[in-house]
Amino acid sequence: MPRPAWAASANTCAGSPAIPPETTMELTELQNAWRQLDTRLAGLEAQAREQRLHRRLDALRSRIRLLGLGQGLQLLAGAALVVTIAPWWIERWGQWHLVAYGIGLHAYGLLLLITAVVQLLAIAILDYRQPVAKVQKRLLLVRRVRIWGERWGLVAGFTAWVPAVFAGLAWGGWDIWLSRPSVVLINLGAGLAMSAGVAWLSYRCRDWFEREAVGGSLRAAQQELAALEQAPDRAD
Repeated sequence: MPRPAWAASANTCAGSPAIPPETTMELTELQNAWRQLDTRLAGLEAQAREQRLHRRLDALRSRIRLLGLGQGLQLLAGAALVVTIAPWWIERWGQWHLVAYGIGLHAYGLLLLITAVVQLLAIAILDYRQPVAKVQKRLLLVRRVRIWGERWGLVAGFTAWVPAVFAGLAWGGWDIWLSRPSVVLINLGAGLAMSAGVAWLSYRCRDWFEREAVGGSLRAAQQELAALEQAPDRAD
């Protein structure tokens, strides 16, 4: 009696060769190798991202260092003016127009000194290890302080030239106040008018003034930080 077809098929399946253990081990090793390769690639990618981050932060630090250098020079200029002018007007106590020149220049030197110190302190508290959003917030503080310092330094400068010129002439032996005080007063009025005009324009054309007051270094630093926040993983 012939055997059913299903029985023959079952015998055929039963007689199929089994997968050798060696082949199973090779497949397992291959899978492990792929996993290790994926882990290494992920590590290399993370390392590359970290390197790009450090490059951007280094660029940011270099921009801020340039800004700090400028403020350091301003600090030295303000300190030099204060140290030079203070003995000059103290020695001339009683000659009140000369004292007024000296006090005006002394105040201008202090303004330069104070605004530089405040900006340097704002730069000093920047911590590049913090998240980008916090660094941006600190950088905005630096920006506000810089705009404040530039505005009032410029406003004061348009008046400070008056005592500077007439004190210099008096020191050279030509004291114009003694012969023609109206000349001093007219120039002082012109200086005050220019200072008022500059103050008004700095608020009237706020966007333009703030863009120019910030300067290239701080503006570039803000752009670098914005790019870092928007695309931290993108290559330069």
